[in-house]
Amino acid sequence: MHEKSENEKLVMLLLAQEIFSENTLMKMVSEALRRSQTLFQYCIQRGECDPKKWLEICLNQQALSIEEESASTCSQKIIEAMPVSLFKTKFLLPISVSEDTLNIAICNPIDLILKKTLSQKINKSIVFMWKRYDHLINAHNHLINSIEYTLWKEKETAQAQEIIQHIISDGIQRRASDIHIEPYEKSLRIRFRIDGILHEIIRLEKKYTENIINCVKVMTKLDITITRVPQDGRFTAKSFLGFVKDCRISSYPTQHGEKIVIRLLEESTKKINIDALGLSHHNKKIMLDSIKKPQGLIILTGPTGSGKTITLYSLLNLLNRPEKNIVSLEDPIEVQIEGINQTPIVTQNGVTFSTMLRALLRQDPDVVMIGEIRDSETAEIAVRAAQTGHLVLSTLHTNTALEAISRLQLMGVAPYHLSLSLSLVVAQRLVRRLCHYCAIPYLPSQSVLQKFVFKKNDRVDKSIKQASKGCAHCAEGYQGRVGVFELIVINEAIKRLLFHENNFEQLFKYYQKNKHQTLWQAALIKVKQGVTSLDEVYRVVPEV
Repeated sequence: MHEKSENEKLVMLLLAQEIFSENTLMKMVSEALRRSQTLFQYCIQRGECDPKKWLEICLNQQALSIEEESASTCSQKIIEAMPVSLFKTKFLLPISVSEDTLNIAICNPIDLILKKTLSQKINKSIVFMWKRYDHLINAHNHLINSIEYTLWKEKETAQAQEIIQHIISDGIQRRASDIHIEPYEKSLRIRFRIDGILHEIIRLEKKYTENIINCVKVMTKLDITITRVPQDGRFTAKSFLGFVKDCRISSYPTQHGEKIVIRLLEESTKKINIDALGLSHHNKKIMLDSIKKPQGLIILTGPTGSGKTITLYSLLNLLNRPEKNIVSLEDPIEVQIEGINQTPIVTQNGVTFSTMLRALLRQDPDVVMIGEIRDSETAEIAVRAAQTGHLVLSTLHTNTALEAISRLQLMGVAPYHLSLSLSLVVAQRLVRRLCHYCAIPYLPSQSVLQKFVFKKNDRVDKSIKQASKGCAHCAEGYQGRVGVFELIVINEAIKRLLFHENNFEQLFKYYQKNKHQTLWQAALIKVKQGVTSLDEVYRVVPEV
């Protein structure tokens, strides 16, 4: 009954603060219970309330002091004062301890009911203070990991299930997109991909390899007797703080055993929206205008991992209305969106990709999303559909927007058809955001500064920064990623150029003459704004 009681208390508080309507809150409670979460866990994971706003709610609830910052490590004395089992699954963090008092940071106003329980178990006076939930989660995760990973290395034995549960929980709370479990001759390496970069988390002894791999396969209902053939599966995981993630697993045979990659899927469509992409106001307007058209082909291009899929889903979210029939053909379905008819690509029993696409077009669609244009036949079908009353969205793998046009021509799309169907081409990359807690000022040399001068009287202000070595809030000086975009709008002048064959050189000259903003220039603007670093731009974006 405690969980229901906690939800009821939080509902009453949020209603009193007029944060959500009663109808919205009831739906949120229902969804939280379906996911075996408390309302607070659901709100935090889904981003239903801004961290600063939530802190205001807490302060209105009770006038406690605010814990601004805590050290990235806690002393052994603090750890011993409060057993790990007590705070591992709670949104609280021990800050400091004296002979008779333990100071604890919390971020959930309902956690005030823990005060009596904690005092009885710890035999100390408890002093609560408020902390922003995003800050608390980072520090909480850092502390738990410093304890758990050290214990695993020190203990002679540890349960495989305990280890893998902690690794997945850690990955969820660190915002990892992928968890790599890699067997080697003498060890088992665990790595997380965070903001596009792989980080080694821990190396375990070789003896854990088979049990951990089998544990993951059992969770996913894969056959543990099959070790030399790749397998795929899915399961749902939950972190210690109650955050739920859908996970996709891929096993692959290597010299020293099966390698496992766990993809942590972004299931919250609330976090997939156009405002979160990093578009400028001008580029956002262009995208919105493009999807308002009843027909046409919109192409997103860039290498694997450049954020094309998230941008596609953001546009689909905007188009998702009762009066629209939206269909998609994806390999695989990354995010499930209510209201969109999503189809995974299954090429078996003589069914080909083009066969499925043709069948999809007989489903009376208004909007068609094709995960990727992979061959000339798909390109031809997409272009024809865009000319016959359908809005078509898809992706390619090229470095720039201009190269995407050339790629479609090389796939055999006739210039005449391309000029009539193509509406917008978007090239993009993802660059890591500088951590605003630890980024440091940076003054480039004069030769480097010249790269930032795009037009007369352009100047660089003092907001240029570079990454530090990192802090408790980030991974190596960066936290999160943001998109960098190059857009080509197919206007009448470009349509005339597209109408002729061998037009790449003419298109290039047209964009030079009209001072078209390249992907490189868009990335440098992010540097000028202090959003990312010059090193990150050099790493990710082609200098064209």
